[in-house]
Parts: sequence; structure tokens; C-alpha cells
Amino acid sequence: MNSSAPISIRYTKSVSHFDIMYQVDGEIFWKLTNGRGAMVAWGPIIKENERWDLVNYVRSLKAE
Repeated sequence: MNSSAPISIRYTKSVSHFDIMYQVDGEIFWKLTNGRGAMVAWGPIIKENERWDLVNYVRSLKAE
């Protein structure tokens, strides 16, 4: 796939691939806030309540 494509298009693995389902909510929130590896720090970009909404969304994927 084209490496210049947006990350959402290039990314094809499931969320559970990174064992995210075994992380506590605070770990996921921290990683969204501060970034990790190639992931951008969303703290200055996304409001705190929206980052918690993202944590809840990731949790909802567990049922699928």
C-alpha cells in the first residue's frame, strides 16, 4: 500500500493485535495523550473528555 496514504488507510491490524484490550483505561488514555513511538501526542489536539470517549470506543471494539 502507498506509504503516503493516511495512517487510517495503511493500518490494517485489529486493535487487539497490540494487546490493547489487556491495558487498563489509564494506559490507553496516557498513550492517546502523550503518544508512543510513531503515534502523535493527541493531548494538545483533542479535549480530555474526547480522549476518554476514544478509550470507551476502543473498549466497545472488544465485543466485536
